Amino acid sequence: MTTNFISGPDGIELARTLRGDAPPYLLMVHGWCCNSQFWAAQAEALAGDHTTVTVDLAGHGESRGTRQRWDLDRFADDVTAAARDLDGPIVLAGHSMGGAVAMLAAAKIGARVRGVVLGDTFCFDWGHIAESDQALYLAAIREDLPAMVANLVDGVAPANPNPERQKWLKAQMARPDPKVAAPAFSSLLNFDADAALAQLPEALPIHAINSPNAHPEPKRRHAGRITESVVPDTGHFLQIEKAEEFSSLLREQVGRMLAD
Repeated sequence: MTTNFISGPDGIELARTLRGDAPPYLLMVHGWCCNSQFWAAQAEALAGDHTTVTVDLAGHGESRGTRQRWDLDRFADDVTAAARDLDGPIVLAGHSMGGAVAMLAAAKIGARVRGVVLGDTFCFDWGHIAESDQALYLAAIREDLPAMVANLVDGVAPANPNPERQKWLKAQMARPDPKVAAPAFSSLLNFDADAALAQLPEALPIHAINSPNAHPEPKRRHAGRITESVVPDTGHFLQIEKAEEFSSLLREQVGRMLAD
């Protein structure tokens, strides 16, 4: 395992960890206010099959530096930078906001990307949220980010959640600066999945590994383009809550994408 800092856009130093040193690559993108540790179980579990790559997006985790724009497109540029020296086939996997970022990054990276896996990305119907609700979310972030993420983590938890896991999730998600968290969430609230999909080749496989609570409207809207698996009895952080089951599904999908 090798962790180092690579040059990202706007002078950002992105913290990137590789497990392995040869293609193909599985590059995993974390969600809003999260970090690469949210993919730790999968990065270890699949390292025997592929070189696994995790990266802390700008403003998250151990990455260093600041910039003016904290939006999905700029985060996709971070992922593109993380993939710059990966010489070979890549599958992108993104949890929550990371799935939206992965879709945008796939268009930027181009032919090296063999597929995209979305981990419960459509927990909300992004791009279709009332402006009044958006204003409430953003006000809560600016006023008290730790309280906002604590409520969010509890709201998307599975039945009978593990208390220690809940505590860890809340602590990790309270780390970013609200000046990063608010514009990033605003960008996510307005994510246009149709436009993102239109930028990708029709033959590029996209698969969602969802919790049972994934929003029904995006599933209906994209049923002809995005295939789906469901991990039963999970909440939004399914790759942590049921790591072995999620890793097994991820391994299966990555294998199929690389075989095509």
